[in-house]
Amino acid sequence: MTTTTTTTTSKSAIAVNTASMSLADRAYHHIREKLLMGGGLAEGQKLTQESLAEEFGISRTPIREALGRLASEGLLERDVDSLGVKAINRVELEELLLLRQSLEVLGVGLAAKRATDPQLRELRMIFDHLRTLTRELVRKSLRERQGELGDQLAMTDMLFHMQILDMAGSPRLVKMVTDFHVLTRRYHHHMFRTLPNLARVLLEHWRIMRAVTRHDAKASQRLMRRALSITRRRVLHFYDQEQRHRSAPPTVTDFSALRDRLVELSGLRGSLAEDDPSRKVPDVSDRRRRRRRCRSRDSE
Repeated sequence: MTTTTTTTTSKSAIAVNTASMSLADRAYHHIREKLLMGGGLAEGQKLTQESLAEEFGISRTPIREALGRLASEGLLERDVDSLGVKAINRVELEELLLLRQSLEVLGVGLAAKRATDPQLRELRMIFDHLRTLTRELVRKSLRERQGELGDQLAMTDMLFHMQILDMAGSPRLVKMVTDFHVLTRRYHHHMFRTLPNLARVLLEHWRIMRAVTRHDAKASQRLMRRALSITRRRVLHFYDQEQRHRSAPPTVTDFSALRDRLVELSGLRGSLAEDDPSRKVPDVSDRRRRRRRCRSRDSE
């Protein structure tokens, strides 16, 4: 196992040095990083001690301790005798987003007052990277925005917010908001799918950075509150869309199967089969001759 876990792509204080930690602590930070970064872990996915122990090259005992710690923090959930990535419902999602908004508004106000010049330069570097990624994504298709480049933008966006919280000088604040990101990260990727959202997010970040650089705490808090309010509404909108899509009836693409089912229900099996040689569409002239014969018999 490596000895350094970095939960961001920055050299900020968010990076965690695991060299002097116990195996259980190191396993905890590595698994937590996988949850934060995605790491191929989906909601509800089961985590086994055996596979994680093999991946990290350590025994199952520290893995078990790490998983128990993550479960106690609410990042994993128990299901009978196993642990899985926690899935959240709409009420929980909205609550997490509101809590995140409150904490980040508090954090950006402290950051505006306490930020040092080196920290502000770091924030500017992150914003410049965010702008570069945004410009690249603007030229991409929707599918490409949902790929690796879109993931990079989502992580850079999170790094921007974590850097501000780091500037606030409160490690506990960073830890709490990072936990919220672990639980809600999969829904934030939707924010970068459309061009209007890309433009809006970039402009919001620039305004927040400018206010923090000017050490204007009130303006920083106002801008952060507005930005995260919009984010909360958009994330909940995407969540509702996803739930409606899941509950919608499946689209029929196998029309032969649909036809067979209709035939079965109507009791006409075989008569509508395409390969039935007895199936024949009556000729219009035949129907007219039969009607004339019937009228002639009636007149007699």
